[in-house]
Amino acid sequence: MFKKSLVLFAGIILFYLGVGITQEGLLKGGPQELKDGVKFVYQGKAKKVSIAGTFNNWNKDANYLKEEKPGLWSIVLPLSPGSYEYKFIVDGNWITDPANPQKVTDPDGNENSVVKVKGPAGLEGPKITEKGVLFTYYAPNAKEVYLAGDFNNWADNQAGVVTNKEHLMKKEKNGVWSKTLQLAPGQYKYKFVVDGNWVADPFGLSAGDDYGNSIVKVKPAGIELGPQKTKEGIKFSYYAPDAEKVYLAGDFNNWADNKNGVITGDAHLMKKEKNGVWTKTLKLGPGQYKYKFVVDGNWVADPFGLSAGDDYGNSIVEVK
Repeated sequence: MFKKSLVLFAGIILFYLGVGITQEGLLKGGPQELKDGVKFVYQGKAKKVSIAGTFNNWNKDANYLKEEKPGLWSIVLPLSPGSYEYKFIVDGNWITDPANPQKVTDPDGNENSVVKVKGPAGLEGPKITEKGVLFTYYAPNAKEVYLAGDFNNWADNQAGVVTNKEHLMKKEKNGVWSKTLQLAPGQYKYKFVVDGNWVADPFGLSAGDDYGNSIVKVKPAGIELGPQKTKEGIKFSYYAPDAEKVYLAGDFNNWADNKNGVITGDAHLMKKEKNGVWTKTLKLGPGQYKYKFVVDGNWVADPFGLSAGDDYGNSIVEVK
């Protein structure tokens, strides 16, 4: 019995070595970025395996995987840098990639696997640097790429056309266009204008609006923002060093007992800390709560909270 187990174990090891996959690789899994493209791998018994995603308009018959070894299917797809959703179709069944932990839920509620192709430039979206926020876009064949957002009046465009060179990004030798802006802490929507075409940032966060904008969240150094669970309750924070008064309003406090949007009492006033952050901690039972901040009379969403996705632009916090 011991000899049979040893032979079986050795056979498994040889199988791993034969197909070029280590045990660690099986655990981590997911697509691998190679010189000639992105390699997708599916492991399991099947008669046919194909892949469909945003890169082939979800065509289940466009790209079939090849069975390299018994139970090991693979395909290499030449994908440009960007973020892609996909699924495997195994004998007619649509499934997410079992080896890829990165998943997203689309607007229709479907769960898809996601892969981000960094490309030769190794892009990852906006980066916070000592000089400011670095925006990058990979377009080696583009003639002009502009950066447009609510931080620069959407590049002062006229009917969608950008001509102001002030917002033109700089092209590097590796085909990456870049621009660094000094932005105050907050949340900003933006897009790139590539040879006249308005496109979202493939590596940025989605704003979740009707315009397909990307979003970047700029946090002040060394300060944690967004709702946080503490021993005392849920701590709400808002960064506004120049504000005179900031209130917390939500369905947990009758929206700060406002009268036609105006708050007069200070029962829901937040406390201003030395670092310019206003805070308030509430004990909340399990559930979902919508809320906003009222900053010197202006109702604003939490730049670092989750969007409620309603018509009022509220933020939402889930207490478990």
